[in-house]
Amino acid sequence: MKFIVCTTILGLIFSFGSMTQESRNSVWAEQIAFVSSNWDSGKFIQEIWTIHLDGTNPQPLTNSPDLLKGWPTWSPDGTEIAFATDEGIGTLHLMDADSGNLTVLKKDYTSSTRPAWSPDGQKIAYGGTLLIRIFDVRTGEVETVRVPAHRLSGSTIHDVAWSPDGHQLAFAAKIIDQAGNSQARDVYVMNVDSTGLQQLTQHRAEDDAPAWSPDGQKIAFVSYRNVLDGGIFIMNTDGSNIVELTNSGEDYPAWSPDGTQLACTHFGTNVHIGIINVNGGDLKLITEGAYPSWQPNGLVPVRPTGQLVSMWGSIKVGEGTK
Repeated sequence: MKFIVCTTILGLIFSFGSMTQESRNSVWAEQIAFVSSNWDSGKFIQEIWTIHLDGTNPQPLTNSPDLLKGWPTWSPDGTEIAFATDEGIGTLHLMDADSGNLTVLKKDYTSSTRPAWSPDGQKIAYGGTLLIRIFDVRTGEVETVRVPAHRLSGSTIHDVAWSPDGHQLAFAAKIIDQAGNSQARDVYVMNVDSTGLQQLTQHRAEDDAPAWSPDGQKIAFVSYRNVLDGGIFIMNTDGSNIVELTNSGEDYPAWSPDGTQLACTHFGTNVHIGIINVNGGDLKLITEGAYPSWQPNGLVPVRPTGQLVSMWGSIKVGEGTK
């Protein structure tokens, strides 16, 4: 069942009607989900947490010490978080953003790969050997998208990322030649129907973890081409204009909703979550942790246009936002 809400406000009665993009982001794009790791009585423990961008208000979302966790990833509407666990067999989980309604989405999940939400929030894509699986979150059906074997023979697909328009999938993979020699991992993109495969990077060092910018114009990725510990780069979606942002041990980039910043994992003396502006600037470390995912902005901007302001939105009904 779908409910559409339209609220008409006459004469700018509510100050919300004049909310700017900046103030809206400060309210709705203020958290990062990540994995916090520690040792407790000789046991390695990983839990999912959230934290504000300024490093305040850390909040645990999970409490299951027996499960190793990875890849917390916000749904596009910001109401749910998917994550993977590894208990001998990989498992994909889903929970509300406040940690409620924890459910198992799929067993036999490739737990070493990041889940990639479709822009409409209905599906999750993840990598396998010479294929990408697309899992329907609501029905449980799985679709297989084959990657052309003549280009990537025997390769395992890493770190799938869905384009904001829903038409393409970016991923990282290695070319394995006819002699069985494995080349360095590079970033590729192809259409969701498995056509139009393009190689975006080509370097003797590893390129990995692609992430689309919210406007679909850029792809961030990690590369080891300049330093052994890795760094964050951005490029155009055709592979041109590659720019280095960091070079001190960074990985797993995640875009802010407005496309001006990136969160990443910083591998230094300790492992931290860092934030950097895409137009340059120092990397700011906000907490210890890994695998960041930036909270999406769930609101549509509402601006006054004179005497009349209309706000359109949605109500969460049953298992999802309709």
